[in-house]
Amino acid sequence: MGMSQFHDILLSFYGKGRLRYIYLVRDPRDVCLSFMKTPVGDCHPYVIVTKWCRLQNFAMHILHNDPDLIHQVCYEEVLGDKKHQVAKIVKFMGARDVCRSMRRGSIVVIKGENEVVSGAKKGRESLIAGRLSYQFQNLIRGESFIAGQFKKWAKEMKEEDIRLVESIAFNEMKRLGYEPHLIHNEEDRIDFTEELIHEYTVENEKLVAKMNADLAVENPADLERRNIHAAVLERTTSEHYDEEFIKSSINNIDWALDNIDSVQLKGIKRMSSADFEFCKWPMNASFVGFQHNEEVADRFKLQHTQTLKIDDGISISFAAASQAGYYPTDKNKPNQDAFIGGVVVAEEKNCKSGVLFAVFDGHGPNGHDCALSAVETVKSLFVQEMRNINTLSDESTHIRDLLSLSYHEASMQLVNGDIGIDASQSGTTATSLFVTKDFLHVANVGDSRCLLVEHVNESNDTLVKQLTQDHTPDQDSEIKRIEAHGGVVMTSDQYDTNNDPNSINFQQKRIWSKDGKRPGAAFTRSIGDSIAKELGVIADPECEHFPIPSADAAFVLGSDGVFDFVPNDEIGAVVKKYKDPADVCRELVGKAFNRWCANEERTDDITVIVGRIHVKGSNVQWKEDKTAFGQRLA
Repeated sequence: MGMSQFHDILLSFYGKGRLRYIYLVRDPRDVCLSFMKTPVGDCHPYVIVTKWCRLQNFAMHILHNDPDLIHQVCYEEVLGDKKHQVAKIVKFMGARDVCRSMRRGSIVVIKGENEVVSGAKKGRESLIAGRLSYQFQNLIRGESFIAGQFKKWAKEMKEEDIRLVESIAFNEMKRLGYEPHLIHNEEDRIDFTEELIHEYTVENEKLVAKMNADLAVENPADLERRNIHAAVLERTTSEHYDEEFIKSSINNIDWALDNIDSVQLKGIKRMSSADFEFCKWPMNASFVGFQHNEEVADRFKLQHTQTLKIDDGISISFAAASQAGYYPTDKNKPNQDAFIGGVVVAEEKNCKSGVLFAVFDGHGPNGHDCALSAVETVKSLFVQEMRNINTLSDESTHIRDLLSLSYHEASMQLVNGDIGIDASQSGTTATSLFVTKDFLHVANVGDSRCLLVEHVNESNDTLVKQLTQDHTPDQDSEIKRIEAHGGVVMTSDQYDTNNDPNSINFQQKRIWSKDGKRPGAAFTRSIGDSIAKELGVIADPECEHFPIPSADAAFVLGSDGVFDFVPNDEIGAVVKKYKDPADVCRELVGKAFNRWCANEERTDDITVIVGRIHVKGSNVQWKEDKTAFGQRLA
């Protein structure tokens, strides 16, 4: 409850609709013993418990004036019955705020109390804190440690220290339900004279100085962090930064949290991303994430570069890569992304009439099965129907119709349950690219993307065109369809507060049912997702076709695991940087993975396909790049 002393400021900033406290109460004798044994904070019982009492009084002020904003939790009860106590916190805070597995995501995943309890020690914040400081190592300890935390003071604390603690905290202990052991009434309490208080204060300063001197040798980075934290907490509430904090825009909260994360991560020894050779991914992946190199490599798949000739004037060199996501509570979670990495539709003599590429980003409990099912249906149906066509009098129309047909068939199989997959709250995005000698044909549902990168062999900047449109609940045309089907589009917080205008409005908009908080879809088109289909989410792909570039160019298909953190222009720069599409794939996957780790407690599945379109007659020149692995374009 350290932040309770800033209650007025916090209340002004967040308002009663958003501000919440978890008031963790613990026996002051055990609190004192923990501080005396751990190299953190104050060291003398008098100073420790005096500050403890001060914080209890701040908390009692909030309990008295704003009882709806605070939930009291007893430390000893948490140790004895974690599930029941967590359930109370979930009820107080709301399942969305306590149990959601991610800030970003295609659907909102709500965990049960068991999963919250069992997964807490494996979370990003626990793992980081456990490595940063001795004081937080308890966060990742096991059941045997917990069992020894009940009434430790009775076994380990000196009688004189017990008497001192109970004399200071007598009233607070009685109020909180902790029975004193040695002090039974006011007359038994120690008389703290000015001389005695001065003696205790001087002794505390000596003990703290010794603790810091030892820490400067054993863990200097930890000491530096503590000094920064202490300096911040010692500032008064009248300082200028408080006024600026209150006046700051509400839309900056996520930005502020991300910057706090970056400060916390600063103390961990890791290779700078500027120095990292992402084109060798997953080599040395442990420097930019939370896993060992072998763990990352085991969940990385690379389809090496190959070249296909479409006709005498055009050929394609392409590669693909996919990195399964890192989920601290489920390290073996299957990769929910899938892809079609260059399927030849028809072959005549030494040329191919067309090559199909696609990326599928599954979501929900059975998203991996949905993605794999869609791969097989789209691939088999589209290829079969294309091969049955003798001539293409109107190429673009035929291909558009066949891509649309394959998407609808893939979705209907899932929605109708024809293939034994529960797609009630599971499905997949689908972004396809069919390359012929004349056109690039694209089809898309969801928020995966297809990019065209031009000017890849010229000295001027690359030109990056996004050939697909993200289908998210931010587009007016999509919102109208959802609302016409009875769905509502708003943030999760807006849904919880009946669309209160003061509720959080910078969160991702999602699709909800008026009859219950589901499915929380962050997309307006998808394959599968039977519940969302009832609310206007459709499987109709947006199909477009573009002429084959007259000079060498490149295309990139990827899941949102790439695009959430690597912008289109940067992708274009990476494409231009390397000759081999496989190197481009490795670098994009590595960069995305690195940024996920820096911003979230998990990483999404990351999938990318990169193809180079070689046009006969283009003057392609390459030179060795001494600063990067691979070849750089001249």
